[in-house]
Amino acid sequence: MENNRWKVVAVYKEAYRVVRNGNAMLTKVTGSFINNALRKSDFPAVGDWVYLNEGGLIEGVADRVNQLSRKSAGRRYEEQIIAANIDIMFIVTSLNKEFNINKLGRYIILAETNHITPVILLTKADICDDPYGYVRKVSYYYPKVEVELVSTFNNVGIDFIYNKMEKGISAVFVGTSGVGKSTLVNKLSGQNFMKTSHIRGDDKGRHTTTHRELFELENGSYIIDTPGIREIGLWINDENLSEFEDIYLLGRVCKYRNCKHINESECAVKQAVKMGDLPEDRYNSYVKMTREIYYSKLGQDEGERLRFKSRVKRMSKNERYNRH
Repeated sequence: MENNRWKVVAVYKEAYRVVRNGNAMLTKVTGSFINNALRKSDFPAVGDWVYLNEGGLIEGVADRVNQLSRKSAGRRYEEQIIAANIDIMFIVTSLNKEFNINKLGRYIILAETNHITPVILLTKADICDDPYGYVRKVSYYYPKVEVELVSTFNNVGIDFIYNKMEKGISAVFVGTSGVGKSTLVNKLSGQNFMKTSHIRGDDKGRHTTTHRELFELENGSYIIDTPGIREIGLWINDENLSEFEDIYLLGRVCKYRNCKHINESECAVKQAVKMGDLPEDRYNSYVKMTREIYYSKLGQDEGERLRFKSRVKRMSKNERYNRH
């Protein structure tokens, strides 16, 4: 089966573009694959290695090293795989009204809980009056995440990104529409792979990428552009966030081992805020993110329960059919 392993480089509505040894083809999954899939996340994603049958259809997906996941849009809690086997997440935001420090934090959670290294890219630095003020603000809130000013117009920050992209490395570019993700992809590749458009007068970007796609650079690294994510629905795989390591360390001396640092008495974290040793805005950011993680986990648990019920119902139906 290893001799028939292909890499997924693009995902469309009902089709996948796969490559192997310089050859590319457009294909779909088999009917049996669809019938055996229990959830949307079972289907191939950009970056996946897949196995094709003799008819050239996808019959299986290789185990993933990791995956970048989010909650599917809307109220339903279902995991949506944005990309698989990713090393770096370049979080792209522009230095205008689109900039949102809390939104950056949610992207960082998205990366770290999926075991992907986050790197923040501040684009359109050439049209900002105080770009380094933004750098200082980001570094204050997220001191453990690398942040770099970028301007494709002046070639600022491009070498920084290149140096991160070693052979075999796969990186994904995420951010809302119009912040310059597709422009960066074109700049890094040296080709006009992705369509681009200017930000509208209200600083809200148009969607320029309509599907997820992987591109191989000359040095053998891979980059993935994604459609603008307006709703960042977190999908939590691991709650240990290194960005709040200082709060975790303070929490080790709290009176209660399971202290949530919100309403408990004799909380070392709240005491640190009171004494001025921990900035109050950082504490508030921590509380906001941990609450969001909590509600996300609740939704995921409910989704797992509903999927289990559906699976049992299907098994029961098949058993009744086999009796006859």
